[in-house]
Parts: sequence; structure tokens; C-alpha cells
Amino acid sequence: MSRIYEAKAAEGLEELAMNTARELLHSAAQKAAAKNGSYSHFLGYLPDAELKSRHQRRVEVNTRFAHFPYHKHPEDFDFSAQPSIDPKLVDELATLRFLSEGRNIVLSGPPGVGKAHSSTPWTWPANWPKPPNPTTCQG
Repeated sequence: MSRIYEAKAAEGLEELAMNTARELLHSAAQKAAAKNGSYSHFLGYLPDAELKSRHQRRVEVNTRFAHFPYHKHPEDFDFSAQPSIDPKLVDELATLRFLSEGRNIVLSGPPGVGKAHSSTPWTWPANWPKPPNPTTCQG
């Protein structure tokens, strides 16, 4: 009987284009059955895995689309190249708090002083905060 419902679930997940959840359905069902897991835990795990997978794909696509010149992290910031920059300000920007607060960062100056070079660490998607996790399920 459970095979019938698992097949229906797989069809539904495929119809909803939840491919990651569909791929994990059988193993998640087996784990839930072996551990006597709750239904809500099992049902929370599948969309959580799907959302994480979609977020990762979105980051990869957006990264390719952005044509970043190089991969750089805030920790790689070279203060010796521009000693007039306050390290506390760079540390504050590295928290990316301005994103959640909906604030903008404006770098101004003449051409060739490193505005684009300095901004790359905060525009690189791997440094962006992850979306809130709607569930706390572990697979």
C-alpha cells in the first residue's frame, strides 16, 4: 500500500517540478519508516531540500549571468592598497547587514581608484546570506 502512495507522491512532485524532492522521496520515506519519524518531519524535509537546491541553482545562474571578473571574499581585502579606508567600515560591510535592512552602498571617486575592485567581495553571491530556513528537519 505504501508503494502506491509513494508513487502518487512522486507523480505529484514531478507535476509540481520539485525534482530534488522527488529524487529524495524514496530515501526520505525509508529513513522516516526506519526511525519512526513523524509525518510532519518527513513532509518538512522534502520541501526544505527542494528550497535549498533551488537557492543553490539560482545563485549559480545569477553568478554566471553577472560575469564577475574574479572571485573575491571580504577577508581578502587589502588595506595596504588603500590605507585611507577604515577597517571597521569594511568589517561592518562584510556582515552584509545593509542587505537585510534594504540600504544601498555607494562607492564614489574618480576612475581607476578601485571602486569595482573593492565592491566585488560584497557582490559575490557566495557571500550573500542564505534565505531563512523554514524547517529544522534533518534528513
